[in-house]
Amino acid sequence: MTSDVYFVGSRSELPLDKISRGEASYFNMDFSLVKKFEKLIDESGILDDIRPNDSVAIKMHWGDLGGHKTIRSVFVQKLAGKIREKKAFPFVTESAGLGNTRPRSYGVGRLEIAKHNGYTSETCGAPLIPADGLKGLNSIEVPLEDGFFLKKVHVASIVKDVDKIISLARVKGHPRLGMGGALKNIGVGLTGKTSKFEFHIDSEFPLIDKEKCTKCGDCIEVCPTNAISSDIEIDGSKCVKCWGCGEACKPKAISVQWSNSIDSSYKMIDCFEAIVKYCGPENIRYINIIMDVTPICDCISSSDHAIIPDIGILASRDPVAIDKASLDLIEQAPMNPDSCCISQENKLVKIFENTFDSDPMYQIKAAAKKKLGSMDYTLKEVA
Repeated sequence: MTSDVYFVGSRSELPLDKISRGEASYFNMDFSLVKKFEKLIDESGILDDIRPNDSVAIKMHWGDLGGHKTIRSVFVQKLAGKIREKKAFPFVTESAGLGNTRPRSYGVGRLEIAKHNGYTSETCGAPLIPADGLKGLNSIEVPLEDGFFLKKVHVASIVKDVDKIISLARVKGHPRLGMGGALKNIGVGLTGKTSKFEFHIDSEFPLIDKEKCTKCGDCIEVCPTNAISSDIEIDGSKCVKCWGCGEACKPKAISVQWSNSIDSSYKMIDCFEAIVKYCGPENIRYINIIMDVTPICDCISSSDHAIIPDIGILASRDPVAIDKASLDLIEQAPMNPDSCCISQENKLVKIFENTFDSDPMYQIKAAAKKKLGSMDYTLKEVA
């Protein structure tokens, strides 16, 4: 089955000859990518089935302190405005990251990061709400009988209260998954800490090296569920796998076995499938922005040069098709010479081939195998 993927290019090609003769003006919104984004939303029909009074989550990445190439807030604001035209109620959401000691690891800290990066209710045109609570610990358990690795997934609790989800993702490289797009934005971005741990890590629980341990008690103090005893033993029945103990341990006595790229990709698709199963595939839509395609995701506190020139924005109801189309467009684009990109072919693979050995096709093929979407697509350019 072939899926439709709608596209607008990022070029704003001005008719300089007409402008020079006074027959056209520079000041024409039709040349703006923001205006073209509005046309993309309308012609793709991704908002057509939103009903009055629906609660609509705009799931995006708020980045981290120090990063500066996250999605421009004007696109969030335009999307929120189009949702409000349906007399529905949009809000912007993001979940907390692993850990328990940094701002990105809990809801209030995430909101501070969002503000730092220019995302507020005023700039986005909608309220910002943490997806998994103020401490990043609110999730619901969704069973998954036929997961590749996971048999249950902890999903951010906000999904209980939403009618529709719009994934708004900036496509970029990722050392563990090869690429971050629609699949990652939902499959990682709407999971709770427990499943984030399981996606990244093979160890059942954090491991404690008693020879390195100084019994300073920092891990006990930071644990949100009192899962660590005074003799530094972890109670698996209490541990929520937040990884705060590992962050807090100064002598590095607490460790884990990190997953390889293939297993991480398949576990991420397990998480994605559980979220789609819970929310319903008909209730999730996808927008991929292929601009500022940095080699590493927005979780880190820096933004290297983009590996390719800006391409444009895609919209689809199919998460596999939109990510495959995004990857194909990246492959077809010339590489930026002043970047870490070292190859015209397999750009994102080559960046990580001697370190993390990641490949975006692992996740795309895994999602297609689960029939979560189609790798076959028709690219429809919106004029």
